[in-house]
Amino acid sequence: MKKNILLILLCACFLTSFGQRISNIDFDSIKLETNNAASPFYYDSLLVKYFNFQDVPQFDYDTLTPHEFKLLYYGAVYQPFYQPKDETENESKFLDLYKENKFAEAIPFGVLGVKENPMNLSLIHKVALCGNYTKNDPIFWNYYRLMIPLIQTIKNSGDGESEATAYVVINGNDEYEILTDLEVRKDKQSIVNDCEKFNLKTNDLGLKVLYFNTAPTRFTNK
Repeated sequence: MKKNILLILLCACFLTSFGQRISNIDFDSIKLETNNAASPFYYDSLLVKYFNFQDVPQFDYDTLTPHEFKLLYYGAVYQPFYQPKDETENESKFLDLYKENKFAEAIPFGVLGVKENPMNLSLIHKVALCGNYTKNDPIFWNYYRLMIPLIQTIKNSGDGESEATAYVVINGNDEYEILTDLEVRKDKQSIVNDCEKFNLKTNDLGLKVLYFNTAPTRFTNK
C-alpha cells in the first residue's frame, strides 16, 4: 500500500515538473492552439498574417492581435524552423554585410533570414535599421511593425524582477533587445537555475536587476 502511494506521489511530481508554464506563459496551451490545423490560431495561418507586408510606409495596418503575437513568438519553439543557437546561411551573409555598413546589400539576405526564422527578433531589428539607414521606408516600417509587438510580448510575459516572474525568451539574443528597449545596461550577468540574471548599471528606471527565463531554448518536445 505504501509503495502504491509513493508511486502515485512520484507520478504527480513528474507531471507537475514537466507542466510547461513559465511566468505568465502557458506553453501547453500555446502548443495545443498553434499545432491544431482546425484552430484559427494554427501557426501556419498566423504566419500568413504575420508576413502581410504592404508597400505603404505606415504602422497602423496591423492584422495581428497581442494574443496572436504571443502565440507566434512562444509557439515558435514547436516549429521545425526553431533553432535558437544556429544561424542560417542568409543570416550569416546579412550579418557580415551589416557589420561592414553595407546596409542596402544586406537587406535581401535579412529578408530571407527572417523568412527562415520568423521570430528572430535581433535579425528583425537589424533589418528595420537597414531600412532606416537606407531610407527604405517599406522595409523599415514592415519590420518595425514586427519588432515592437514582439518586444511587448516578451515584456508581457513577466516583470523581470524575480525568477518566478522572469521575462520569458526563446532566444538568448532577445534579452539584449529588452535591455535596449528599456534603455538599461548590464553590469554583471549570472545563471540562476533556468534564468539569466542581469545586474544593471544605474539607470533612469531605477532597475537594479532583471531576470530572463531561457528554459524554452531547451524544449525538445516539438
